Amino acid sequence: PYIGTANALRHGGPAGLFIGYAAIGSLCYAVMVSLGEMVAHLPIAGGHITLARRFVTPALGFAMGWNYWVSGRFGLQNARNELS
Repeated sequence: PYIGTANALRHGGPAGLFIGYAAIGSLCYAVMVSLGEMVAHLPIAGGHITLARRFVTPALGFAMGWNYWVSGRFGLQNARNELS
């Protein structure tokens, strides 16, 4: 997960790196809190894909399902390739 951090540190400096991590971290926190609120409101089996299908549109749930499968299928090979 930290591949490429040295390049960001070299170009942006420590303050820029901290601001970037803080911005993305706060965005991830907001998404996780929103997901927790949705699950607490309506506990259904199926996880985030089922929630997207129910609260937004079935097409988004379909697209998220395929995206989840593709990232799981090819993400491991990508990480292995980066580390070698």
